[in-house]
Amino acid sequence: ATDWVNTWYAVAFSAELSSTVPFKASLFETPLVLFRDTATGEACCLADECPHRLAPLSEGRLVDADGSTRVECSYHGWQFEGRCGSCALLPQLDEAALAERKYENWGARYGARTHAVAERQGIVFVWLRAGAAPSSEPPVVPKSVESRALILQALQTNMLFAELAKGQLEIIISAMAQHHVARGEVLIRQGDVGDAFYTVEEGAFDIFVKMRNNKSGHGKKVATAGAEQDRNSQWCSSRSTLQGRACEPLCGL
Repeated sequence: ATDWVNTWYAVAFSAELSSTVPFKASLFETPLVLFRDTATGEACCLADECPHRLAPLSEGRLVDADGSTRVECSYHGWQFEGRCGSCALLPQLDEAALAERKYENWGARYGARTHAVAERQGIVFVWLRAGAAPSSEPPVVPKSVESRALILQALQTNMLFAELAKGQLEIIISAMAQHHVARGEVLIRQGDVGDAFYTVEEGAFDIFVKMRNNKSGHGKKVATAGAEQDRNSQWCSSRSTLQGRACEPLCGL
């Protein structure tokens, strides 16, 4: 089963984050607030809820204090450090009152939940599980200008992606990786659950349709497609009525 919590998700573009205005985002109904730390320039991400009364931190403001950026809750003015989530200010209690009540380690005790953040190629990625150390790198694979243009054109002409904005398509392009297929290897098998989108950069593949009365083999060949036949040949793996086998070595994206 796919572990959809312990993984990276693209939530914003780097240019959208600042040290003056909180950026609100959401992943699988998990509210997030992001901003940029003044001192380091790093992106920070906290759960978008004050641990006091669960008010959205994104509706508060960002303040510069002690050389770092904090997010302040608009409800009671609690402030939280962006890099660690520690509560840095409780306006209702001064330091003397905190010491008198023996609130040890109160900053962490009343802190906000944090999410790991990484920036790659102008995209901000967030690790969905709060407080967890990422076990992998964000899904960004370097590509040539020509490869990015090829994938972009394929996505824009595909019904599943055609309505996405240019920025959203760039996120998909950055995550796609090169896949080499040997001659005779089946790339997509009829009836399999779809989990991949292919754009053929080099080579070609045969397309077969398996009929109900055909119990063996690849079925009936209905077409050959590839880089030479169609520069924008693409394949979206789905529970389809066809399957493909490489008739020439493939280099796909």
